[in-house]
Amino acid sequence: MSMIVAASRSLPLVLLFAFAPSLHAQNCTGTIAANINSVSVSTGGVQLIDLTVAPSQFDLQWQIIGSFGTNTPTPWFSYGGLNLNLDRYMFRMLNGHGGFVHGAINGYIGGPLIPFNTAGQAQLQVVIPQGLSSHFIGKTLHHGMYYTSQISLLPTCGTPTVALTLLP
Repeated sequence: MSMIVAASRSLPLVLLFAFAPSLHAQNCTGTIAANINSVSVSTGGVQLIDLTVAPSQFDLQWQIIGSFGTNTPTPWFSYGGLNLNLDRYMFRMLNGHGGFVHGAINGYIGGPLIPFNTAGQAQLQVVIPQGLSSHFIGKTLHHGMYYTSQISLLPTCGTPTVALTLLP
């Protein structure tokens, strides 16, 4: 990818990060829960993530996003109540790739879309392949969901995160 393409993709995100602290988030009906909180990189495994929203909100373009930490949250997502670091994993998801997440609809800038049913329920999977690089041992993935305002393009609300620690 050329530097010009990378820079043009990043410019809108930079502007959104800059303006986020000056606006205010609204309350959110979304919930997120996971069945496990650790997986071995040598054997691999799957974390199931159950997501729910009010039935009246299932079509609000909810997106899933992840990062390797929550200790230095990105202001843009903190605005919506979602505390995630800006790192390589998040950047990949922001550009429409699913990362380790399966079951979402890829290709949307801001993170993959969550396919809720009309009752406001969805289930995604965080798939850790067997034999994942030892570089990932000790890291903790965090995933949460949010939706953005159609007017300001800022997160309107976000959920807490679910963690998945990668063990030897």
